[in-house]
Amino acid sequence: MTSPSTKTHHLSDAAAALEIQLTDEQARQLEEPYTLRLPTGY
Repeated sequence: MTSPSTKTHHLSDAAAALEIQLTDEQARQLEEPYTLRLPTGY
């Protein structure tokens, strides 16, 4: 991990992220190409 962070809570958050387990569906969604969407609601 390369991070210039010096705050201890950042380090513990980064270490906790190593424990995250994604389902196959979640991994597939994250790996899909991003589709640009125009803003709505204006």
